[in-house]
Amino acid sequence: MKKYIFSTFLMIFVLARISFSQINPACAFYPLKIGDLWQYRVTFVLNNTNIDTTYYSFKEVLGDTLMPNGYHYKIVSEESLESYEVGDMIIRYIMVDSVSANVYEYSEEYENIKGKLIDSLECQAGDTFDDGQGMISTCSDVFMDTVLDYYTECKFIDLDMPDFQESHKLAKDIGIYYQNKTFLDGYGGNKAFELIYANIDGKIYGEQPNSILNKKTRPYLFSLKNNYPNPFNPTTKIQYTLGTSGRVKLVIYDNTGKIVRTMFNKYQEVGKHLIEFDGSNLASGIYIISLQFKNQRLAKKMILIR
Repeated sequence: MKKYIFSTFLMIFVLARISFSQINPACAFYPLKIGDLWQYRVTFVLNNTNIDTTYYSFKEVLGDTLMPNGYHYKIVSEESLESYEVGDMIIRYIMVDSVSANVYEYSEEYENIKGKLIDSLECQAGDTFDDGQGMISTCSDVFMDTVLDYYTECKFIDLDMPDFQESHKLAKDIGIYYQNKTFLDGYGGNKAFELIYANIDGKIYGEQPNSILNKKTRPYLFSLKNNYPNPFNPTTKIQYTLGTSGRVKLVIYDNTGKIVRTMFNKYQEVGKHLIEFDGSNLASGIYIISLQFKNQRLAKKMILIR
């Protein structure tokens, strides 16, 4: 009996070790949990145009979804690094392989069933990796650095192409803290993202600009409240606040990142606003409220229950 109990505990221990070992520690360079949020200071200069500006941009993990290839990906909202437009927000589907520590973006254009290889988190200085279509990135350096008052291991990845140069820096436990693209064709110019704030699995790094605004000069801050009621059937109220007047866009996504309704995209005055959302023609499930104002974006989850 004692031998049986010992064998059982030994088997459980071995299985636990195997299960634990499958999570590659290098995955910590690319945290990707639902609700994780990064805010960047963006410097964008486009030669021979009137674009020479600095502004803030958000990156956020909105949810997860099962794609046609059979793999689960996180739904990530962020500003496009490739776009020539200021504040051009896109939805990407990203997966971190917990065994290989490779980061993939879903795409049907790549031979690898998992998609485009956008990062190899185990890479060491001098290592290279191919995205799947001949674009070779190099890990130029691995070093220790202080990122938002957090001392951690970092990696520098760069990509040189005939028409552009692209690079980014990864910080362990934080993710991408610097990203840069230099346009060598067309207009020419540069777009750089510098991390100023992050909320990773509830841990705060840095400080959001909105939290240090002078309330005497700006009585309202850009914000989006949770809808009420939530869960709802079939209607709910959405309340938001604009710090200044300007064009604002409110879009509802389903849990796959597909737009189900654009509520509005128009100029509105500073202050508090309240609208009603009617989900009568939608199926039960989780939906994302996305509010974009100038170059800022906020998101909330809401649940429709029939």
